[in-house]
Amino acid sequence: MAFGKRGTSPAPGPGKPKFEAPAFKAVPPGTTETARKPSTDELVMALLNAPGNLPVVIEKADGSTLTLQKAEQTKPAVPTQAKGFREDIDTTMPSRAAAEIYQKLSAAYTDERGIHIETLMGAMAALTGEFALRAGADAHGQTIPANAGYVLGAAPDPYLYGGDTDCTGIHIFGLLSELAISLGADAATLPVPETIVRHVAALIGNKQPFPPKPSVPEAHLPREWSPNACPRHRQLVIQTAAKHGVFEPDEITLALGLAMILLFQQAAPAIGNGVDQVPAGHLLALATEIMIAVSRMAPLEAEIG
Repeated sequence: MAFGKRGTSPAPGPGKPKFEAPAFKAVPPGTTETARKPSTDELVMALLNAPGNLPVVIEKADGSTLTLQKAEQTKPAVPTQAKGFREDIDTTMPSRAAAEIYQKLSAAYTDERGIHIETLMGAMAALTGEFALRAGADAHGQTIPANAGYVLGAAPDPYLYGGDTDCTGIHIFGLLSELAISLGADAATLPVPETIVRHVAALIGNKQPFPPKPSVPEAHLPREWSPNACPRHRQLVIQTAAKHGVFEPDEITLALGLAMILLFQQAAPAIGNGVDQVPAGHLLALATEIMIAVSRMAPLEAEIG
């Protein structure tokens, strides 16, 4: 597969990156808007502090609105050990699913210029974060409200970066970081997932825009708002995984992680420090930050913006 040149100039297609949070507004049933639009801080505070199932309205870029319900904070049932991938998990079927998921998502993000690596990686990372959330909820017997704002808690983390309690299990960040190092990433400057988690929690707690804009240079941002990949490609992932006998959320999460590894491998010639290349460390940071941030978002029912 051809990978497009990196360039900093805008390109046709999905459009410029947008990582600013939509405006969240708590609106009691039956009321109308006032003339003054609240500030971003006021809007996010309203979402976080809205009681019960008070409806929340998102203003889209085109002026239309989307009504949501506020998510309740998830509280795992005090597990004695963090849930995560088994150390001896059979990766045969998830690996087969990963290969086809990679092919289909690559095709979805191919245009006349080839594939923009960062945009495809952002999409895969967002899907991985969502399915890690689903896997964590499933492991702890939780239900995630659809289209409901933030979902707080550490249930997704063992799949993304934590392994199990004694850190013997596999996790996606570990797999990706080993490959990134082999492609030139500096082991001393790898992203620290725990730091990203604290940053994400602080943004939510301090009513700041969410999800955060990835920390990579502007030239290496995705060309779409990555969380939108979830409602756009969720069924494709589920159906493709099912073809290979992969049905459980944790195994789908693993398949998506393995698909990201395939992207690193297939895009290896375009990864590096050259003018038209993507530094491996930036690609790893992008994947890690997006999958952790999206693991704190309730699944979107439709694209936003």
